[in-house]
Amino acid sequence: MIEDLKGKSELLASTDFPSPFRVGKYRVNLEGFEKIALASLERGLKEARLIVIDEIGKMELFSQSFQEMVLKVMDSPKPALATIIQKPHPFADKIKKRPDVIIYKLSREKFEKIFEELKTRLENLTGKS
Repeated sequence: MIEDLKGKSELLASTDFPSPFRVGKYRVNLEGFEKIALASLERGLKEARLIVIDEIGKMELFSQSFQEMVLKVMDSPKPALATIIQKPHPFADKIKKRPDVIIYKLSREKFEKIFEELKTRLENLTGKS
């Protein structure tokens, strides 16, 4: 499922969804994904102090419109926090190489330290705790 912060949701992927877009055994509902994701990110650009994208992954990257929206978010003055596919992918690699991107690789051992660093950084960027 994909769900926005207002509670709207759509099926993201299923083993029996009729779609040519596949990740493993799952078929991706690109139309449903775009309906929720694009509207949410557009609303975030207008209303939010911080834009959160969970996630920029293989399923999501089937959508050219989503890729364009991610670039729009990244080029906006608003801070963004996102999870992104670690494996090589042309679009994801382009995002990861941006000079304005900081990458954190989470692990159990580093979780608390990274959490505190992100919390401080985001408080400074948004002016809120």
